[in-house]
Amino acid sequence: LVPRVNEEGRILATEVLEANGAVRNLIRKNEVQQIYSIIQTSAGEGMHTMNSSLLRLFKEGIISLEQAMLFTARQKELEQLVARETHVRAFESSRNGPGRQRANASTRPTG
Repeated sequence: LVPRVNEEGRILATEVLEANGAVRNLIRKNEVQQIYSIIQTSAGEGMHTMNSSLLRLFKEGIISLEQAMLFTARQKELEQLVARETHVRAFESSRNGPGRQRANASTRPTG
């Protein structure tokens, strides 16, 4: 549950995995590290990643970029999605010194 930007409360961000044939096969072969790529490429089957959910909520103005970055386990991927989908730079690393990055909370999507 991610805090909303302009109102009280939180909103659900989700990751959906359906146990289809490809997923079952990866589990049988003990190649579970590849399941994430199946989720990424199976939107037509109703699957989606946490990052795609966070990106959608950010683009709709429901959550801030700072909150999206706090709720993802794959920050680099979300940064790239945000830059590609909204033309917003997700991080301002120069302000925080080498190796330290901070989400730009005031940034709003432009598309």
